[in-house]
Amino acid sequence: MRNALAGTLLDLGGKLCGAGELVEGMACMREALALSEATDDVNLKQAVLANLANMSCSPDQPVGPAEAAALRCRLNALYAQNGRTPDTSCTICLEPLETLEQPGGGIGEGAIADGGRSGGSATDWSVNVLECGHQFLYGCLCTWRRTTSNMVCPICKA
Repeated sequence: MRNALAGTLLDLGGKLCGAGELVEGMACMREALALSEATDDVNLKQAVLANLANMSCSPDQPVGPAEAAALRCRLNALYAQNGRTPDTSCTICLEPLETLEQPGGGIGEGAIADGGRSGGSATDWSVNVLECGHQFLYGCLCTWRRTTSNMVCPICKA
C-alpha cells in the first residue's frame, strides 16, 4: 500500500513541478521519499531520490546544491548496498562529481573551464541523475543530447 501511494505521490510531484507548482510538487516528492523509506522497495527509493536530486539543475528549483549532493549521497549508498559502484565522475568530461558543486552554487576549486558548455553557468555544473542511475554534469548531458539523435544514457544506452 505504501509503495503504491509513494509512487503516486512521486508521479504527482513530477507533474506539479512540471506545471510550475514547485512548492506543492516538492511536498509530494518529499512525502513520497518518507513513504519509500518505510518500505523495502529499493527501486522506488532510488527513483524518488533521483527525482529530488535532479531538482537542483535549474536556478528556479527549490533544491539547492548542498541538498542535492546529500540526496545523491543517499542514492549512492543504496547503489553500494546493491553491489553497484556509484558514479564518482562525469563520464563525458571526466570531472569528479563530488568536488564541483559547492553549497553556494558556485564551481569548486580546481574545476576546469566549462569546455564549451552553454554559458558556463553554475547549473551546467549541477549533477543530473538519469532513470538508470548514471550521473552526469548537467551541461555535459545537455551537450551530449544535442549532438546525438537518441535520448538514451551515454553509458548503458537505457
